[in-house]
Amino acid sequence: MAHFRSFCRSVVPIGVVFGFIIVATWLPPSPHFRRMGPKPKAVIQSDGAHQIKNNYPTETPKINSLAGPPKINAQGGPQKIIAPAEPPKINALTKPPKINSPAKPPKNKSLAEPPKTKRPQRNFVFLKVMKTGSTTSAAIMFRYGMKHNLVAVLDDRFINPFIFVDKEGLVYHEYNCKNFPGYNYMANHLHHYSHPNALSGIKKVIKNPKIFTMLRSPLTRSKSAFYYTRPFHMPFIGLPNPFETFLKQCVNQMIGNAEYKIFNLQMREFFRYKNTPNDTELENMFAQLNQELDLVMITEYYDESLVLLRKMMDWEFEDMVYRPTNAYHGEMPPTTAEMKKIIQKLSYLDIKMYEYFNNTFWERVKNYDGDFEEDLRLFRSVQRKAIDYSDEHFDFGYYGNLKLNWRQILEMVAEKQNKWDC
Repeated sequence: MAHFRSFCRSVVPIGVVFGFIIVATWLPPSPHFRRMGPKPKAVIQSDGAHQIKNNYPTETPKINSLAGPPKINAQGGPQKIIAPAEPPKINALTKPPKINSPAKPPKNKSLAEPPKTKRPQRNFVFLKVMKTGSTTSAAIMFRYGMKHNLVAVLDDRFINPFIFVDKEGLVYHEYNCKNFPGYNYMANHLHHYSHPNALSGIKKVIKNPKIFTMLRSPLTRSKSAFYYTRPFHMPFIGLPNPFETFLKQCVNQMIGNAEYKIFNLQMREFFRYKNTPNDTELENMFAQLNQELDLVMITEYYDESLVLLRKMMDWEFEDMVYRPTNAYHGEMPPTTAEMKKIIQKLSYLDIKMYEYFNNTFWERVKNYDGDFEEDLRLFRSVQRKAIDYSDEHFDFGYYGNLKLNWRQILEMVAEKQNKWDC
């Protein structure tokens, strides 16, 4: 009997264990217990989230709200779902790309055109005209040239603002190094553009340049030129309105070379004529010049002019910042209605020229490629920041050297280009 009890103590527990295993294997799985074995790659949980591990990113896009709840199998457990062959779709919150028009993809990817990139114009000619804001503009050009290591056309004396034209073309300083890369730009007075060899001489020295200039209303340009040119205004100092007295005297007899320096200077800079052209001849002359020049800017709309120039040259807003230079800061009494009539009479050709190119200027604004008003706003914002910086700092950075006048900048350009004199 003792042996029987000992046998039950050792054998019966083992039988109970094996019996439990057999019963557990035979019974269906309970939803309260996890199935043993490897986890499925993807399951749909009771909250509707689609969880994927290893194959796709961990971010879990939402299931369409129109889809029904996940199916439950007969045993009450979640149904196995095989991971889809494609990544899950992006949810509706993702902004779709804008499509302007359907485009057929190229048959051969290697033949597809590369994306267009900006190509700023590096070869250019700015033709200065006296008292039109041209010195301020020339400073922009020289600063741009220094920034991009361009080579400027300079006079032999380097600091002379004039480039002359003779029967062979331009008269300028020629660098003699064998590895000299060639000239990129010019920002000087050209004496004169009306010379028969001027345009061909420009294109001979600078390859494929953009050529542009600036004009100013004769009503303000003549007054500025009078006060700027000492031989004209010095004899009239102390009078209530020096320029008014000067104009009245010029009506009776032209004073010195005032006909060239004060009246019709812009016309004489660009055209040669013995007799005063009639309106038809003027129209033809202006149309020809308009074909030769890529842009004619207007002083009265200086910021607008620089926005047009920037667009044409593919430059940045920062390239166009400026500080007015070479301006007359003395007192100038107002111009009366009678004075304006005298100027219109004595500067008749300049008036006609200004009217023509003022019209072409606004045509350019009208046909501007982009939002002109927005670009003007952006440029003026950059301009204000540049002026604020230069007021507080003086350095040789692009904003810090705005305080340098045109002659100082020209001397820096000449010194930098000395390396091409071998």
